[in-house]
Amino acid sequence: MAAPLAIFPLDVVLFPGALLPLHIFEPRYRQLLADCLERQQPFGLIQPAPDGHRPVPGGVGGLARVEHHEQLTDGRSHILVQGTGRFRLDHYLDSDRLYPVARFTGVVDRQDSAPSAASLAELRLIGERYRQVAAALHDITTSSGPWSDDAELLSFQVAAELELSGSTQWRLLALDRTDARVTQLLEIAPSLLDELTLRAAIHVGAQSNGKGHRLPSSGPQ
Repeated sequence: MAAPLAIFPLDVVLFPGALLPLHIFEPRYRQLLADCLERQQPFGLIQPAPDGHRPVPGGVGGLARVEHHEQLTDGRSHILVQGTGRFRLDHYLDSDRLYPVARFTGVVDRQDSAPSAASLAELRLIGERYRQVAAALHDITTSSGPWSDDAELLSFQVAAELELSGSTQWRLLALDRTDARVTQLLEIAPSLLDELTLRAAIHVGAQSNGKGHRLPSSGPQ
């Protein structure tokens, strides 16, 4: 049986393979961080209940492994975590810790849900285009790693690149079919890419003409 999982309720999705910076300041999560570092164990990031109470058992969250830890003089910490997988929260355990502790089940996509090679190629292409346009918008050089050959991980890589609503991110995280996730991403991504491309064109144009972020007028002055 897997060791109990430390639970960090937070309305931020951590996709497998993605990186996420966090600021740890509450005493209970300082304790959680110290325990996870000492035991070299991940913790679980999962959406809080709507009323702010503990996440409801049955929900799906992301497993977070601490990749970098910087402790400040006042006890707070800046950390960088990487998503190492997904889990379903089964039930809570009695514990003397300040943070929730639970039993969990690992979540992976069903083996019979492989998408077609064509849809994966299309997803990789639109993900790469989105990554390039985002880099132009933010004046950075793309430094993300290569796209995975694993269909499940590729779908999460693209999902992490897109500017998705929180509800959409949680829905994609909880899906246990790769083909369904790829289909949903291919339905969502084109309009997001169009919007991002327009924003990038305005940004690049403003830099070149020195006239701010206004679009050129299409009519007489």
